[in-house]
Amino acid sequence: MNAEDELPEAYEPTQVDENGEINLVELIEDEMILELPQVAMHDDADCNVGSANMSFGEIPVADERPNPFAVLKNLKK
Repeated sequence: MNAEDELPEAYEPTQVDENGEINLVELIEDEMILELPQVAMHDDADCNVGSANMSFGEIPVADERPNPFAVLKNLKK
């Protein structure tokens, strides 16, 4: 049985360096990164996008434009 198994469940094991010290900067940085949201969002009240700018349902297919690199095919021949 190692010391990690003896910890109460409320505690989390942490890594120590060769001197038995905890790198607080690294620990705090890791905790701050974990607290960041996975997707950046804003409050709905702060949203400047109206429903006129949103697309609902199927998005219309854009007209097919000529490929600008089609001219290069002729140079290869």
